[in-house]
Amino acid sequence: MHSNSVGSAHTIRAVAPERLLEELLVAARKLGLRVRVEPFAAQTSSAGGACKILGETLVLIDEAAPVIDQAAALARVLSSHDHESVYLPPEARRYIYAHERPRS
Repeated sequence: MHSNSVGSAHTIRAVAPERLLEELLVAARKLGLRVRVEPFAAQTSSAGGACKILGETLVLIDEAAPVIDQAAALARVLSSHDHESVYLPPEARRYIYAHERPRS
């Protein structure tokens, strides 16, 4: 498990949020995750997350959320998948590690 000591603000200064989100989307798709970015019908406290439908992981991202929030939601999903086999720029990988949820 990686330390969450890397701050997301530090990572964002190194790469534009739009580019970071694109890198994370590419990684998610390479991992076989279906990602849908669309406006949510209801207001939520989250910019997105994952669910399983018929055994397939579907990642939903709120298109209306700020780009950095979209990236954070996708990073949280990716942190729970084995993403080590997928190429990611160092900044994107650090961003995922910074958004890992504590394992219980």
